[in-house]
Amino acid sequence: MDPPRSLGGWSSVFSFSPPGGPILLLNRRLEPVVQRYVELADFAPDWLDQGGHDVRRAAARLEGLQRSVAALQERGRIAQDQLAALTSEETNQRLMVLSVLTAILLPPTLVTGFFGMNTSGLPGTASASGTWWAVGAMLLAAGLAVLVLVRLELLQWRARQHRK
Repeated sequence: MDPPRSLGGWSSVFSFSPPGGPILLLNRRLEPVVQRYVELADFAPDWLDQGGHDVRRAAARLEGLQRSVAALQERGRIAQDQLAALTSEETNQRLMVLSVLTAILLPPTLVTGFFGMNTSGLPGTASASGTWWAVGAMLLAAGLAVLVLVRLELLQWRARQHRK
């Protein structure tokens, strides 16, 4: 395994990832540097310009870099919000499927629970077709649950088109 490459003073920017990511750290570290260069550009001595150091130009470039980093950070926030919305929508769809399945299967479960009590006097225990009556009651209960869900528009017969 290769040893990690040194990034100089920027290694801590990329090694720690806070909730905003490395862009947030870069923006936080860049802001005071830009402020100092702007202050230096306002009060720069003449000998600094004579030495070939254009402080105003450097300050302007750093301000441009800071605006670019801020724009990139905003785009990251927007992308994160969109991803959270998509994840939330997918979770809501899965919960809807679970709720519909629960609503369909609850009435037959109640019927089977009633006939599974093993007590005397249950309907259908005296005749040979009692099991078929119980199966019919379960199917009728499930069918009524499906009809109610269709009526409330929680269940549709057609498959929906999924977004790509």
